[in-house]
Parts: sequence; structure tokens; C-alpha cells
Amino acid sequence: MTAAPNGLVLENELLIEAGKGAAFTIPKDRVCRIVAMEGAQCLDAVFLNAADHRERFHAWFSYSFNCKLGTGNAFYCGTLFSGPPWERAMLTVLEDTVKQHFVPCGGRCSPMIYRLRDGVDEHASCQQNLAEALAPYGIGAHEVPDVFNMFMHAGIGPDGLIYIRPPKSRKGDYMDLRAEMDVLCAISACPDDKSTCNDHRPKPVGVRIFRCR
Repeated sequence: MTAAPNGLVLENELLIEAGKGAAFTIPKDRVCRIVAMEGAQCLDAVFLNAADHRERFHAWFSYSFNCKLGTGNAFYCGTLFSGPPWERAMLTVLEDTVKQHFVPCGGRCSPMIYRLRDGVDEHASCQQNLAEALAPYGIGAHEVPDVFNMFMHAGIGPDGLIYIRPPKSRKGDYMDLRAEMDVLCAISACPDDKSTCNDHRPKPVGVRIFRCR
């Protein structure tokens, strides 16, 4: 993977298989690097306060706050915020080599999406991956929070409909996120092989955790 940020040393790393999910903790002040291992891919990530799972990343408020702060828009944000009543910075983006995400959505692929869009039953989904990854932490499938649609090239067109285009991420592209609190993170290396969101092929996701020297 890519070299460590200046002044930081590698503490932990993992590889999330293509189409699968995993959960892990990012301690406060650690930097989490999330890597597009092969490029032309997207992933869904959720972030919760590790000490209080009621506080979690909120897509719409992150979009709104970054717009008002001048630090982001629908496709990029400098800070990931939790929703009311907390409304706090959870993670700060230190570096982003893609800057093409779907910030305000908060959605993810689910069994119903594959049935409606593709006429397919029993297809793996980000909802299922995230639910399985969070289950050991006592979080039910109905409690999976908003996701951050990382590296996803999507938006709302002039007709008001969601469009999805081939991802711009290239092999080795990454985001560096500094945890502003102890964060429980779950990631689904999106299993969608039916649409352009993964260029029709799921790919693995790399995770590296760095600490100060």
C-alpha cells in the first residue's frame, strides 16, 4: 500500500475481501487510511461513537455543515459529523486523492434494490455486509446507520433522479481520516456487480491505522 503519512507509524492493517464487510475501531487521534486496492471501485462505510453507539455519522448534516463551512459539497467533505443532538466532528479528512463521493445520500445497496433494479433475488448487499460486521457489537440490522458512499460517482441529475457513473478511483487511491473520538467503523467492499458503481466488478478494500511516533 501507500507510504505512511509524515510523522506517523503503522499500527494495524487489514484487507477486506471484494464483496465482503468488516468492522474495527479507530482510537481517538489515530489516522485511518482507506485504500482502493484495484481502483474503479466504491465502498460503503459507517462510523459510530465507540463509547455510545447512538451517536453516528449523519450524511445529510455532514453535507449541510460542510457546505456552510465552505469545506465541501455533494461530492467531497472535509469533516464527517454526527447527527442531532450531538452534531460533532467524528472524523477529519486529512487527505483525499479522489474527492468524488456521494456525500448527502446515506443509502446503500440492499436486497430490495437488486430486486427492483435488476430482478435478482438473494444477491449480497452492503446492508447485509454491514449488519453482519456490526452484529458482534450488539447493533441490529435495523440499526445500521447512514453510510458514507466513499469513492462513489453518483449524484442527482436535472430530472431529480439519482445517476450512477463509473468510479473515478484508481489503484492505490485513498482517504486519510483522523478520528476525533474513539470510532467504531464498519466497511462493505461493495458487492454490486450489476451496475457501473464498481465498474461491474467488486474489488477489495485496504485499511491501515496509523499512530504518532
